[in-house]
Amino acid sequence: AGYHCSGGSNDKEPCSCLPGFYCPRGSSISAGLSCPVGFFCQGGTADSSPCIAQEGNYCSFGSDSANGVSCPAGFWCSGGAANKMACTVPAGYYCPASSSADVGVLCPAGHFCTGQDADKLECTAALGFSCSAGSSDSAGSQCTSGTYCAGGSHTSEICSALPGSYCPAGSGGIVGVPCPLGYWCAGGAEDARPCTAPPGSYCPAGSSSAEGLLCPAGSECAGGTAGLSPCNAAAGSYCPTGTSTPALCPQGRYCSGGGAEALEC
Repeated sequence: AGYHCSGGSNDKEPCSCLPGFYCPRGSSISAGLSCPVGFFCQGGTADSSPCIAQEGNYCSFGSDSANGVSCPAGFWCSGGAANKMACTVPAGYYCPASSSADVGVLCPAGHFCTGQDADKLECTAALGFSCSAGSSDSAGSQCTSGTYCAGGSHTSEICSALPGSYCPAGSGGIVGVPCPLGYWCAGGAEDARPCTAPPGSYCPAGSSSAEGLLCPAGSECAGGTAGLSPCNAAAGSYCPTGTSTPALCPQGRYCSGGGAEALEC
């Protein structure tokens, strides 16, 4: 090893191969052969030598360093003269570069991992969805209430809704949406909460207070999460502001029913 014989001559000649190559016994050309996996070759007349790579490294085909190179993503390397081995991790995990065991790590947020020897990939989630840590699907999962998701490889962020607004599950914007009828919203990352308005009051859409507002004249409000309904007063009754049930028309006035006013006689 380290020499070559061109034939037709009894003399051997020193190998002139570059680092990463060597001339094994029986070589006929001075350029030599690529160093085999698990070995390193310094070139010239030097023979191939077993790799002494640390865990997470290996000597690839054509190595010229005893320490080898980092194990590529999707593989694990036990070090020494051992070759790289394909990872067999489950979905939601992957083997990053320089892995030294077939256990992998949890897929990071903003990415998805199909497992086995595949590397992590950027998430392609739609607006209102994101890939949380451990995702195995490129579509991700719906953003939870109190957060918003801009889609793609973006991770979920805390909602910054103003009072009277909130971020329901699947939100795609930081400001959220108006609080629904019958609920009130403190803003920020808080979820919508049921209205506790007393009879004669209600929480309209966009409410920021649990007490709500007085029912407008011409309507009825049962309180709580109920909205407002058109006045259902019979003749001789009417619905003034703050009505939960129609009131009798006051003396000296008349009420034709279903209205907001008691008219002068």
